Amino acid sequence: MTELTFLFKLNFVFIWARSMSKDKTKIKFKDFLLDQGLKSTHQRELILEEFLRAGSHLSTEDLYLRLRRKNPRIGYATVHRTLKLFAECGIA
Repeated sequence: MTELTFLFKLNFVFIWARSMSKDKTKIKFKDFLLDQGLKSTHQRELILEEFLRAGSHLSTEDLYLRLRRKNPRIGYATVHRTLKLFAECGIA
């Protein structure tokens, strides 16, 4: 998936994701991770929380910078990969 396609999907589905309740979105993401054989990590949960808290579309860089203020151990690559997971899951 190209970066442009990823950003388009992220922007398009963002409106839909905001209409879902936070709890349903969290459950959907956790179920997706289980189905994919991936772990639900604390960092992924923090990224999802900040993503859902955002009032408007954020770039990967903007989300990363917001997260770094709260948790300096989160890396840019982790944020980018988690956003790709959100897109694959259908919440972003």
